Amino acid sequence: MTMTTPDQPVGAFEELALSECLGFLAGTPIGRIGVALTPLPEPNKAAMLSALVADAVAKGARVVNHGDRASETFYRPAVVFPVNYKFVERPTGGPVIVLRTRQGSTISQSGEAVGFQIDGIDAGAEAGWSVLVRGALHHVRKDELDALGPFVDPHPWAEGRDDWLVIVPVTVTGRRIVAGNAGWGFHPTGYL
Repeated sequence: MTMTTPDQPVGAFEELALSECLGFLAGTPIGRIGVALTPLPEPNKAAMLSALVADAVAKGARVVNHGDRASETFYRPAVVFPVNYKFVERPTGGPVIVLRTRQGSTISQSGEAVGFQIDGIDAGAEAGWSVLVRGALHHVRKDELDALGPFVDPHPWAEGRDDWLVIVPVTVTGRRIVAGNAGWGFHPTGYL
């Protein structure tokens, strides 16, 4: 159980060291990739999303990517997709995140700049951590994959994922929430 100290307020966030972030990336099989431009098949969907974002901003949300938000069947800001991935430490050039997606998918057609996030939650202890990678997304050829080693396949749970991509991290940050409940190791709602 994590105990708080006077310099760590209850329910506070603390920054994770880079080594901790990389350890979490190596040990978690599912993450979320955020891409900056999303095609929408339904008519008027971009206008509907614009209205939702305007409502969120009116209630205090902040939009961090600017520019044209909606254009016919495309919408920005980012949309997030869950993906299986494999974190691979390369002998030179630093680590990469390997993933597979369906050819022609939004991820496959997205721009180079992406975000990637993983989380761990301990609901009983009211604690958790989150790691955010900002990086460059690249399509990969078979010979490039072979150079990464024999164990790079993330084995996607969904079928038909034969478009290989890597995220080359530019920044890796993380934080942990210090348990807000440093008392008993059970939650009272478990007995109701």
